[in-house]
Parts: sequence; structure tokens; C-alpha cells
Amino acid sequence: MEDTKRGKADEEENADRISNLPDFVLSHILSFLPIKTAVSTSLLSPRWRHIWKKHLSVLDFSDDFFQPNDDRLELFKTLAVFVNGVFTLRKPCEVRKMRLSCTHSLVDHKVCTYSVNTWVHSVIGPHLKELDLTLYSNDDDDGGYCFEPPISLSACINIVSLRQART
Repeated sequence: MEDTKRGKADEEENADRISNLPDFVLSHILSFLPIKTAVSTSLLSPRWRHIWKKHLSVLDFSDDFFQPNDDRLELFKTLAVFVNGVFTLRKPCEVRKMRLSCTHSLVDHKVCTYSVNTWVHSVIGPHLKELDLTLYSNDDDDGGYCFEPPISLSACINIVSLRQART
């Protein structure tokens, strides 16, 4: 009898209570994590597999999470494959905040410019409140990379924070 009580107590102690939370609560928790970590939660259990795809409204991309490389363009390509994969796999859901930090990778190349523009266009919508871009700038003769926000960004009537920094 006592062994049964102890077994139930151990079982309750080891229960996964977080996975029993509603999707919107889990996605809110994931919104505090960098996107690479949030995507990794899909490995925790079948319950978590699609949470980030369906409900995540905060996207935090950074090249800090990838192996540093002397070739800045290659590092950016690695980041781009990941970011494009996230945008391909996630279900249509309104993005409230996007942070893109490319402090170690080259972003003054035409391919990089096209990618950054594509990602920004992907999140533009009425729910976007924050857009934060920190981009590496190559200080060459033409002044380096400078992101020009698309005119469609002016349609984001609820935006409260638009930040662009060059490193």
C-alpha cells in the first residue's frame, strides 16, 4: 500500500505540467526565446512539435547562434537557410515583433540585401509592433550596407518601435 502511494507521488512529481498548458501560453513562453531555441523545443515531445509553427508571434533571429566563420558571406548563407526554413514551415500567423541581428555576417552583398528585404516584407502587417534590425556594415568605399525600409512598412499603423543599427 505504501509503495503504491510512493509510486503515485513519484509519478506526480515527474509529471510534465508545462505541456498541459494551452497553446497560447506555450507560445507566449517561447516568445521570450531566440527563434533557434524555440524551434528546438519541437524535439521535447509531440505536444510541442507544432507550437512554434502555429502560434509564435515574436521572431528573434541572430547569427550569434551559428558557428563563427571567417567567411562572413558563408555565415550569412547559413543564417539565411535557417530563416527561410522558419518562414517556409510556420503557418500564417501575425508577427508582433521581429528582431534580426547580423553582426558577424556580411550583409552588403546583393543576395543579403534581397534576403533582408524579403524577411521584412514577410512580417509587415497590422499586428507588427516592433522591428529591430542590427546589421553588420562593411566600411568600404561605397559606404557599406544600409537597409532602406520598404514603403509598405508605413502600412504598419500599430508599429511602436522601429530600430535599425549598423555595427
